[in-house]
Amino acid sequence: MREVAEAYFEAWGEHEALLLKPPRSPLSIPPPKPRTAVLFPRREGFYTELGGYLPEVRLRFETYGTLSRRRDNAVLVFHALTGSAHLAGTYDEETFKGLSPLERAFGKEGWWDGLVGPGRILDPALYYVVSANHLGSCYGSTGPLSPDPRTGRPYGKDFPPLTLRDLARAQARLLDHLGVEKATLIGGSLGGMVALEFALMYPERVKKLVVLAAPARHGPWARAFNHLARQAILQDPEYQRGNPAPKGLALARGIAMMSYRAPEGFEARWGAEPELGETYLDYQGERFLKRFHAES
Repeated sequence: MREVAEAYFEAWGEHEALLLKPPRSPLSIPPPKPRTAVLFPRREGFYTELGGYLPEVRLRFETYGTLSRRRDNAVLVFHALTGSAHLAGTYDEETFKGLSPLERAFGKEGWWDGLVGPGRILDPALYYVVSANHLGSCYGSTGPLSPDPRTGRPYGKDFPPLTLRDLARAQARLLDHLGVEKATLIGGSLGGMVALEFALMYPERVKKLVVLAAPARHGPWARAFNHLARQAILQDPEYQRGNPAPKGLALARGIAMMSYRAPEGFEARWGAEPELGETYLDYQGERFLKRFHAES
């Protein structure tokens, strides 16, 4: 009997959505191996849109499948704010042990494993799937935790602020590095905003554009939530003393989680026991402290 697609609620990254997905194939991809590429070497450097400067830019990335002879089957997936390059598959023990503590806290299994693999929507037998950790993140790409080549010490608070265009430029250079001229873009949340910006900057390099849970413009309501989250971190004395995972980061995460869900969603899930909604936010905040860095 043929299986059919099923509709159900799922937490996609940091968001909750009603998804229609085909049955998940029982097959999986081989354990992936993360790689790191120097995309803007020291002889070139990287000037940010807001006037900052990075003497070198590296991106951590993973690929699944093989680029076709015609170079026409690439899919570039952009992750959300707190995501990583580890899109699919499960790391073997040797690879997992070689990761940074924050990467290990993220887990062995890829964050979108259900959609990448044999018989799944992004089948590596058909597509060359690329996933990279955004510039400025804490999962292997150049970011505040990275050593500044000029000093040998982590950038920390001296890491320059970035824009969506900066993130898109770095990913475009990764495609150059991999020999990809054109790709289908997929992104959700922050990743969706980067995908939109990429398409505006490099329309000739985009075959198709798939954007999930992302606006074309970051409006005043969203900016207000982000402002509160930043202030929760900046006003925490522990952060000012150098703690990379202060309690303010947990509060910032709770504020963010509020913005990812509508009041109706809270009512549907916790209407009978409203205090559980508060516990949920506290739990997400404490969990976040183990896998993210306040300056990323």
